[in-house]
Amino acid sequence: MCTFVHYTMKFFGLLFLLFSLSDALRVGTYNIRVPVDGPPNDWAARRPRITSLIEKYNIDILAVQEAGQVTVNDIVSSLSGYCIVDQPIFDNAIIYKCDIPLITSSMWAISSTPSQIGSNSWGLAYARTLLFAKFMDGNTCLRLYATHLDIIPKDIQQTFIIERLNESPYKGTAILVGDFNTDGLNILKSYGFVDTGEQAPTFNGFGGYGGAKIDYILAKDYANVTSTIIYDTVDGYFPSDHALMIADI
Repeated sequence: MCTFVHYTMKFFGLLFLLFSLSDALRVGTYNIRVPVDGPPNDWAARRPRITSLIEKYNIDILAVQEAGQVTVNDIVSSLSGYCIVDQPIFDNAIIYKCDIPLITSSMWAISSTPSQIGSNSWGLAYARTLLFAKFMDGNTCLRLYATHLDIIPKDIQQTFIIERLNESPYKGTAILVGDFNTDGLNILKSYGFVDTGEQAPTFNGFGGYGGAKIDYILAKDYANVTSTIIYDTVDGYFPSDHALMIADI
């Protein structure tokens, strides 16, 4: 079992983000966009924009969606001291600072055959996954679940996540992050997950932010966790068509 230490934190805008408690783990989630766009949003141009944000906000653990082997390797190779959670990179991956101990990890297909990564039995537009990683850093134990839910909203996806948590030997506190493609998270919230941040748009389409919040950092049985949407551009360009989100755990 893990012992959790919580810190009372006050939020002072981005100044707080740049000078957080040293004992906290800074967790992020970021849909990095598949590399299909032409200039100025092609992958070669966007990669340094993305890595500059990771470095600027000193992110310890980052879940990325629309991830591929090439793009995730590109990000890690452009940073110093980052590793990749050793699970299949199937739209969903976690990178982290290599000096943070990774205790265990798992991945499931969001389908009726969870052990078959890439399976899709519920009529989703794309096959989806749920990724789990357990980290230990000093007195801080982090159980992190990361996902990218389908563009076709179906309750079965949220129910699937809850079933995996119920089957886990690690009970209680958990962080669930990712691109949920919806603001309708009533099933997850009824299970005890709390939205840790403001209700504001997280999708920009490389043009401008609008619409619903679809990217989240959710917390279950954690106190005093506040997530922040990062709207930064780099040299006048959006690094991705989604906003980065971060929180100190």
